[in-house]
Amino acid sequence: AEIDYRSQLGWGESVDIGVRCASMGRKSFVLEFHMTEAASGRLVAEARKVNVYFDFTANRSGPLPEAIRARIREQDPDVVSNER
Repeated sequence: AEIDYRSQLGWGESVDIGVRCASMGRKSFVLEFHMTEAASGRLVAEARKVNVYFDFTANRSGPLPEAIRARIREQDPDVVSNER
């Protein structure tokens, strides 16, 4: 995970957080976050997180199940697929 702080929030300010799936691979997907101060729309922070599917039965990473892939596509139809 990584985050880049762009500006400070003050006491009493509210933050709006947008999230999208930027890309999806065979075993992982990347979420990007965009945080803005609610009243002005001022950019507060941007973040990126790589999520890896983990099969707890096999105790290792594994392919993203189709049900998860379908939910991601449902939420983000323009997601870039980087399957190898």
